[in-house]
Amino acid sequence: MDELVAGFHGGASVAGLARQLGIHRGTVSKHLRARGIDPSSKGLSLDDVPAALELYWKGWTYEQIGEKLGVGQTTVRDRLHEAGVPKVDRYGRSGRNMSRGR
Repeated sequence: MDELVAGFHGGASVAGLARQLGIHRGTVSKHLRARGIDPSSKGLSLDDVPAALELYWKGWTYEQIGEKLGVGQTTVRDRLHEAGVPKVDRYGRSGRNMSRGR
């Protein structure tokens, strides 16, 4: 528990701690709440969006960007989408084609 709390206060994300400790994100959140800590994602600051965009255009994945910036990959994807990056699935499809089979 102490390692988990120290990691979170040190800037690690819930997802990052879960991977590091080999436990589920929900378990990390539960332990943080038990210690009176709000595990809610703090989000990606507006100052971090340009850096996230630069990494994205260099070929980094949402997960890699999230680990570097201390947020989850969904947060990265959503902020980049808001900044004009089109959403694509793992097969490179976007828009209406995302729901169709390969």
